[in-house]
Amino acid sequence: MKKIIFIIFAVLLLAGCSSYTNIQSPTNTETQPAIVVSKTPAPGYSNVTETQVIQEVQIKNFKFIPEVITIKAGTTITWTNEDTAIHLIHNEAFGKYAMEEYFGSENMKKGDSYSFTFNEKGEIPYHCHPHPFMTGKIIVE
Repeated sequence: MKKIIFIIFAVLLLAGCSSYTNIQSPTNTETQPAIVVSKTPAPGYSNVTETQVIQEVQIKNFKFIPEVITIKAGTTITWTNEDTAIHLIHNEAFGKYAMEEYFGSENMKKGDSYSFTFNEKGEIPYHCHPHPFMTGKIIVE
């Protein structure tokens, strides 16, 4: 009798552990040129939602892809190193970006990323410090 109760208990236990869940993958495979991040301030500070746009630049085969990028003020650019070589982004701009909003990364190994938000309009040339032939330009409108 104990053996039958044990078998029934084991069957019920196994049946309960083997539930099936149907999870479907999203069907939309389109890629977007920018990532939009919405931030809502803490209660009591503001009822306005801030939206931040993030553009991506790849560092691949000793090139910035895209080499020239046009963005709106307030946009964040994220560079990601996909090369095995170490790269370092260096600002060449003079004036406002060179003095007040200097941007430049530390040494970036493969897989590392660096981000900077551009708030002022202008054209900002940059290059890879160890590889000065690698150049890029940001146009902030």
